[in-house]
Amino acid sequence: MTADPPGPRGLLGGAAVTAGRVGFGMLCAIGGTLWAVLDPPDATHVVVGLVFAAGGLVIVTPLRRRLPRRLTGLAMVLAAAAGTAGGTAVEHTSLGGMFVWSMARGWPFGWLTRDGIAGDAETAYRIALADTWSIGATSLLATLAFWSMAAMVLTLAGTLTRQAWPR
Repeated sequence: MTADPPGPRGLLGGAAVTAGRVGFGMLCAIGGTLWAVLDPPDATHVVVGLVFAAGGLVIVTPLRRRLPRRLTGLAMVLAAAAGTAGGTAVEHTSLGGMFVWSMARGWPFGWLTRDGIAGDAETAYRIALADTWSIGATSLLATLAFWSMAAMVLTLAGTLTRQAWPR
């Protein structure tokens, strides 16, 4: 059994970083599982929940071999940027309330939005089209986190496959 080298690891020291990592991983694993189980009719929510649950388990589980940090970090950053940008091709529109027309772009969460409110549906639609796109910060962060977690899980799968493949 090897001991950790003396001195602080990271800004807060080894124990605080480990406790924070485990706490964050458990939050993602439990929250993702609940999300997937409690909202099953919508396939998008099931996928999002499973990705967060798997990502949380990757963060919490001590692996026999660590993930390559540079490769994993690069994959997470590139996937977050590409997935978020590519997700804007998906548009959701809805008419609700007393003629509130709402448009959102982004997948899995609509983070670019524009809305129109009027006395009739046609006017609400025209107002929404004339409105400028606004960024929903919470939805944007959730989308970035989703794509990052997906890249981390896929990097682990690729690493384990590479290690198991006979040379």
